[in-house]
Amino acid sequence: MGGRMAHHMFYTAVKDYPCYAGYLWAPFDALLNVPQDHIWYHSPFATRFIPNPAQTPSNRTLEGTVDQIPVKRPPAALISDDFKTKYGRYEKTSRAWGVGWDYWWWGEKHMGVGACYNYYLWQPQHMRDRLEGLTGGEYRLIGGSSDTMYLPGHLRADFLDVLGTFLRTECFLEIALPTTLHMILPVDEEIVWVDHWWKNPPPWNTTYVRDLWAQGYEVDSFHSFHWGNIQADGFFGPNKNTVQDMKTLLADSFARQRIVPPSSD
Repeated sequence: MGGRMAHHMFYTAVKDYPCYAGYLWAPFDALLNVPQDHIWYHSPFATRFIPNPAQTPSNRTLEGTVDQIPVKRPPAALISDDFKTKYGRYEKTSRAWGVGWDYWWWGEKHMGVGACYNYYLWQPQHMRDRLEGLTGGEYRLIGGSSDTMYLPGHLRADFLDVLGTFLRTECFLEIALPTTLHMILPVDEEIVWVDHWWKNPPPWNTTYVRDLWAQGYEVDSFHSFHWGNIQADGFFGPNKNTVQDMKTLLADSFARQRIVPPSSD
């Protein structure tokens, strides 16, 4: 299925392991500061950042600065136009997304908003009402980066019900997951925002985070992190010492944030 349908894997992991307090989704990114108890995502409706004890007092703002310095972070997820009134039940393209998102998903248009429409109609009315209350429209979906997110365990059953319906369709990962998170958000809970640093040029390893630390920044999560590369034989292989480097980085991050790491037992 490729990465565009990776939410099938997330669903399976949550379904098969009901014993956890929460579920962290990070298919190819690395995270250093992981919150609990709340959904976190790059939501347009997020009201605050996840707490980072190493940054006290925190003057981060959702407008895009850390200590008044611009930060390269992903934009908040976007809200589709009202796709029912514009495109009807059987629309198979995804041109209901406004400027810059006209062809969402750009790789295979049949996986876009049109593919998600029947899914939406199958959802419980109270969840559709919740999404409408957030987006201001009865027939709107939310789409955006799904590189990193966190699901508290107490929302597991609702998550499986809603995302499981999505899996009956060809709806794209980055519409299915963001829309699901917002539909299951209890009315008395909030979504919090995680800083997610984007960096396209190398290095794609722990050096990137240490360089930012040296400049006085904190890093909650970052993209992308390369655990390995395609080798001469054409197959993926791990980079030497990468796992140990990440373990050391995590230990140093715990120390910076004054967090006691879990026991090795």
